[in-house]
Amino acid sequence: MMKILNKSIIKISIFVVALTFTACSKFLDVNDTPNNPLKVPPSSLLPNGLSGTAFANSNELNRFASTIMSVTAGASGSPSAYDRYIVTGDDFGNQWRFELYGGALINYKKMLEAAELANGPAYSGVGKIMMAYTFAMTTMYGEISHIRKRS
Repeated sequence: MMKILNKSIIKISIFVVALTFTACSKFLDVNDTPNNPLKVPPSSLLPNGLSGTAFANSNELNRFASTIMSVTAGASGSPSAYDRYIVTGDDFGNQWRFELYGGALINYKKMLEAAELANGPAYSGVGKIMMAYTFAMTTMYGEISHIRKRS
């Protein structure tokens, strides 16, 4: 009886040791974060880019255009300087820097890269069209070369 018990204890200990060594690589792999993907598919980048372009188009640009065309007067808390046509390029700094350059255009660029890797010509085509449209929005009021990228 004691001999059978010793054999079963030895078998169980070998099984536990083998199981411990096979699970070790997964246990020590602490730098993988399953909640933060390393690659984003183009299907996730397209809606973000589209909403960024739509928001930029309907935000400050829309308020400014409606005010200077005398459709509204000081729409949505726009400065009273709009009503007197006193506008400089600095009035749209956040529009260009954060909504267009720092938002929509970056999403489209990343989407084009991801579409190329995933062999997705549909996403690549939509990305190129929307990128061109967004660049057209940036040049609506003149040159864009004076805008500096802040670090």
